[in-house]
Amino acid sequence: MCLQDGLDAYDRKDYKEVVKWYKLSAEQDYSPAQNNLGDIYKILQEYTISHKWYNIAGVNGFERALKSRDIVEKNMTSAQTQSAKIDRETKVPHYLKIHWISETDFRCEEKTG
Repeated sequence: MCLQDGLDAYDRKDYKEVVKWYKLSAEQDYSPAQNNLGDIYKILQEYTISHKWYNIAGVNGFERALKSRDIVEKNMTSAQTQSAKIDRETKVPHYLKIHWISETDFRCEEKTG
């Protein structure tokens, strides 16, 4: 229901409402909503936030989001790109675990058990 409400708000170009509904779906680990948040923030030219949501959707298995992230990155300064990276504070889906290899490198895998 949250995603449909977001789509309806998008048709009305009520982006504040779109973000509200997509976030509700995205926080339930729904990768299409995470990707859609990336799209909305790209429209709003909030590239750093867009990049983060595309990253999260990509980590969640929505591969098209990674291509969108790379496109958005072309509109960002190097400082914006650095601040948009997944870090230790980034919320990932509950069934994924991030293993940090260094301060900037990680690998992601599904939790078991």
